[in-house]
Amino acid sequence: LDKRKSTKRRLKGATSGGEVRSDEESEKEEERKKMLRSNQSMYVDESDDEEEVEEVKREEKKGRDEKRVDPPPGIERTQMKEEKEERGEREESRGRTVSGNLFVVLADLPPDQEGDLPLKKGDVISIVETRSDGWWIGENEGKERGLVPRTFLAHLSRDDVMRERREEEKTNRLMGREETSQVIQRPQPEPLQLETQRTSRTERSTVPRRYSSLGEAFMYDKHVSLSCHLTPRLSESNLSFHDLFWNHKQDMLRKRHVRVSKLVRLVRIEKMNRLGEGGGLVRICLFDRSSKTGRQIVSNVHTIRAKCGRSDWTFTEKREKNGDGLSFGEFVLRSNYRLSRVNMLIQVSTLEKTTNGELEEKAVGLIELPLLDDTGNILLTNKSYAESLKEVSLFDDLHPGVASSLRKIVLKVRDPPREMTHYIDSMPDILVLSPLHLSPIFYFRRHAGRVLIRDRNSPFSAELINDLTLAIFPTSCDDADLLDMMARVWVGTEKTLANLNSEDITTQFHQLFSSLCLLTLARPHITPFSWLANPVKADKRWKEMKALASALGAKTTVTTMLLTEKCQPLRPLFFSFDLFGEHAID
Repeated sequence: LDKRKSTKRRLKGATSGGEVRSDEESEKEEERKKMLRSNQSMYVDESDDEEEVEEVKREEKKGRDEKRVDPPPGIERTQMKEEKEERGEREESRGRTVSGNLFVVLADLPPDQEGDLPLKKGDVISIVETRSDGWWIGENEGKERGLVPRTFLAHLSRDDVMRERREEEKTNRLMGREETSQVIQRPQPEPLQLETQRTSRTERSTVPRRYSSLGEAFMYDKHVSLSCHLTPRLSESNLSFHDLFWNHKQDMLRKRHVRVSKLVRLVRIEKMNRLGEGGGLVRICLFDRSSKTGRQIVSNVHTIRAKCGRSDWTFTEKREKNGDGLSFGEFVLRSNYRLSRVNMLIQVSTLEKTTNGELEEKAVGLIELPLLDDTGNILLTNKSYAESLKEVSLFDDLHPGVASSLRKIVLKVRDPPREMTHYIDSMPDILVLSPLHLSPIFYFRRHAGRVLIRDRNSPFSAELINDLTLAIFPTSCDDADLLDMMARVWVGTEKTLANLNSEDITTQFHQLFSSLCLLTLARPHITPFSWLANPVKADKRWKEMKALASALGAKTTVTTMLLTEKCQPLRPLFFSFDLFGEHAID
């Protein structure tokens, strides 16, 4: 082979006109190259011609074919399958629309900018479109779409979904619950429903989460209602209650001392300049401006109706004779928050007439007063305040608002008097309410404590509790005029029971409120309550409440009313309290 190569080179050199080497020189050159080519795996002689290269390739291919073993027919190679899946993932990640791509949220993440989808740990997100920057377009269970970061998501396969459904069904069977479609839900009584103040659970998903005013939040969010904060709510163990405690030794409600407990009186609102031809409202709540949890309302929203004058708005200092207490300017503020960013927020709104004759609420401005500093010291001290209104949205992070030099709220802060302390210390830890309504709420909570804690046979029982007061009283508190009428009747009754002990007084309260509920539920076509009702509806509602107060004062029984008035059928589920109902589970 070496001799053939040498001959080919000599012929090639001769034909090209080059110099022909002697045989000895050629043999020496071949020996030197042979030594260099002793290890073929480390050195390749570039002088090999094309025929030899092709021959080597054919031999290597033949060797690979002999070593390769074809898989059985019908079985796809694992490597080819993985490559196919990778190609599919690359195609999906190029921004195309996909379906059935479920992911589970790993941690809570509030929206940072407009267009971000709020994430809550455990929610299932369907990815609609992927992007190269890591911010995908997702859709939650409420059909809301927005941007979500990929790092907060974990893929959820179909097997995981079926496994969760089987575990949920198993838990429902162990808890003695039925499927959601088969559960008998207690409807809300029509006379106590608000016409425009509440929306159903299905409608609440379309309502914006950030409200422009406290009036809008009160209209759409049940969690800022008084009924939500008065309904006994189970603790995390589901055996005790979150804000209802009983002192077994003294047979009474356990008092709860909180960080801030004040009595605030609104004196006037200056320089309103004939604003509020249809009326004026002042709404109060506790507001959290924490950057971690996000700006939110952390208490119920309490409303006071103002008396609009030509220049200033004023409020009543005591209950008027034969009048309502909705314009009473005092309110009790209880807060057990230790965050310095939780403030008392007061917002002033006007009621403007629309083209169809209805009233519309428009916010004029608000003030904020801090409760605590960073060390826990109380900043809301006993003194008079004159704060200028700021024209700013509740959730406006960019604009702190401009204070008006003309419109001011004048208010006074003081400690509750001794005759109120007994009632206030037994209230929930977080609450804003009128002092006129302390007594009926106190005896409701005492009745709830003895039924749900003291006299309850087993804390493991989840059956419906047949008690009209527990079932109806919290809901009725959302109708401010109904609660005020009940408080007015009850205070007059309570004075005649001064010689009885607390147990007997609580029983009398239960009987009186049960009669009120039956009278209210049996009467058809009662005008619903609304802070935005026009004068015609408001006057009709006032007459109906006056008739109810007269019936209670005359101790009219349901039997008597059935004989003299038109009544509607009563629903037995109204008389039962569901521990696992709405607002009950923490």
